[in-house]
Amino acid sequence: DPAFDYLNADYLFQAGQYDASLAKATELEKNIGVENLPRIAVLLAYNYDRKGDSVQSRKYIETFFKTSPADKVLANDYDIAVKVLSKFPGTQDQVVELLTKAIAADSTKPNRMKYYKLGSDVLAKAGKYADQAKWYANYAALRGAKDEAYYYQSATIAINAQDGAAAQTFAKEYIANFP
Repeated sequence: DPAFDYLNADYLFQAGQYDASLAKATELEKNIGVENLPRIAVLLAYNYDRKGDSVQSRKYIETFFKTSPADKVLANDYDIAVKVLSKFPGTQDQVVELLTKAIAADSTKPNRMKYYKLGSDVLAKAGKYADQAKWYANYAALRGAKDEAYYYQSATIAINAQDGAAAQTFAKEYIANFP
């Protein structure tokens, strides 16, 4: 039974037996195909990520997102996709697109905060500071606390985005609230 074999491969992964899990998942891929059981691709992506093969991990996670309907994608699937794709230069737009889908699919506040923070960090690394400002603003709005870190980070992002007016506004609010 392919479902039982998948659960066995997943158990082996959870137990830290990555080689055995990888062998079982690869056998499943050959016998029934990723199209028939898309979760195999996620399991392969996790295994390859743990074994340090980012190229194979990326191949499988991208395959999963291309072949799976949106209602079959779990929150952890977005997490591994962001982790793997972030390792490759030039994938920030793809990562932001995935995070946007994750935010739309997940209504829990902690997960949405995590996704906005990840998006902000990815855009910062890519030097897309104007976009980072939007993602950080959404993260901060969900967080709800306008503490020193909020003002400092917001002002820094505005400076990096070369938005002097916004930087000045954040700096003035920071000084007024924390003299």
